[in-house]
Amino acid sequence: MKKTLWLFCLKRLASLPIILLGVSLLTFFLMRIVPIEPAEVILRLSGVTPTTESIRSLEKEMGVNLPLFEQYWLWLKDVLSLQFGTSFVSKLPVAEELLSKFPATVLLAINSFVLALTISVPSGIISALYPYSLINKFVRMLSIISVSLPTFWLGFMLIYIFSIQLNLFPTNGTGSLAHLILPTCTLAIPIIGLFTQTIQTAMTQELTKPYIDYAYQRGLSKKTIIMKHVLKHTLTPLLSLFGLTLGNLMAGAIVVEQVFSWPGVGRYLIESIINRDYPVIQSYVLIVATLYVCINLCTDILQRIFDPRIKESTYD
Repeated sequence: MKKTLWLFCLKRLASLPIILLGVSLLTFFLMRIVPIEPAEVILRLSGVTPTTESIRSLEKEMGVNLPLFEQYWLWLKDVLSLQFGTSFVSKLPVAEELLSKFPATVLLAINSFVLALTISVPSGIISALYPYSLINKFVRMLSIISVSLPTFWLGFMLIYIFSIQLNLFPTNGTGSLAHLILPTCTLAIPIIGLFTQTIQTAMTQELTKPYIDYAYQRGLSKKTIIMKHVLKHTLTPLLSLFGLTLGNLMAGAIVVEQVFSWPGVGRYLIESIINRDYPVIQSYVLIVATLYVCINLCTDILQRIFDPRIKESTYD
């Protein structure tokens, strides 16, 4: 088992450079299709009226007048040195800029994910155990509503109710636990609905399988059957969903960070897109792709550990 697991990990890690190379090429050349030139945007941000001469001069300074493959190679060398190039706007290394933004996004992502799991797992289990009860109907109704709510609308409503009307929490920014509560809830509420529905459906299906009746016939208690068998078989297949959700959160909840002026990578990405800051956008996509591949690998490994029935061919 251990040897097979190590081989699986090595195969997946060996494919990582090819995936990232493809992502970097696709991102780099797609960015060049955008009609507005970054030099023109930067001049306007600086309060300078763009002229042909000033645009050409700035393009030469930024290196965007070079052939595309030469630009790509220069940027790729910066990536391999972990500098990721220099921001067109701030003139600072992109790695330094991203590292300053990631802690805020990680803090928000981890808190939202933990809150979602803390509420959705017991809610989904209770709903599945009592399928015809009022609790089941109530949980299902709330989960459907929470999944259906647009994130930006939910964020503004929480601000209006708890910040403007009740004056309980600040409307934006960071600095204290109070600043974290509203954006965390805004991110977590739709995820709670999604997780609850998924767990409830998976557990309901698991409870109808023949081994449950056999376990009862062996004299096992309901608690033992649920805790030792049903939960394991229910949650193991959902690890991929949990991993992808965490990856989405770690990549930056763009809408929530904008609504609450949260200084994370999602908000930084929006600013970079508006400013046509190519090195930042390219580096962000590359880092997020790496993050997704690593999280997906970790969830696959956990699935193989918790469920030995999963064959290697499933992943190849």
